[in-house]
Amino acid sequence: MGKLRLFVALELPADIRQALCSILQNVAGFHSVKWVEPGNLHLTLLFLGDQMERDLPVIAAALWQVAQLTTSFPIKLGGFDAFPSRRKPKTLFVPVQAGEGPLGNLVENLSKALQKEKITFDLKPFHGHVTLGRSKTLKGLGPLVALVSSVCAQITGEMNVEHFVLFQSRLTEKGPIYTAVEKFRLGG
Repeated sequence: MGKLRLFVALELPADIRQALCSILQNVAGFHSVKWVEPGNLHLTLLFLGDQMERDLPVIAAALWQVAQLTTSFPIKLGGFDAFPSRRKPKTLFVPVQAGEGPLGNLVENLSKALQKEKITFDLKPFHGHVTLGRSKTLKGLGPLVALVSSVCAQITGEMNVEHFVLFQSRLTEKGPIYTAVEKFRLGG
């Protein structure tokens, strides 16, 4: 048995995905940024990284335990921001504007459940967002940040979080390929 590169994420509803795809079409000419493929748009909850395939049943059981104890809740996406900052934009994204509390609780509960099972993973602080692209250089990004900010300012989307997904990520020369391993419906 080998290793699987895994992450837990929310799938985006069609209306939000379509709005984000329109942003990506407007900025496609900026080649200093590696834009996310429209089919790969998602909201990451936890990045688990490389995990042994034999641990998949343990991971899934921990995720199911949290899903069964969590009720659905709304979130709202919109606007624009960047990591580490707009002045030095390495990652361009649309943030969660509302629902950060329940979303953060879900992430915390998932983390605790996985840690209880001795699953090790990236424990970065959670900031709910959907990544649009990653910059290769900081040179000349001022106009891009202004453009993305103005386009994103007009877009907001609300969704009800009813499930989350365990994804496998396979890295290829053309970019990552994400495959849903299992969906976890909230409330059982």
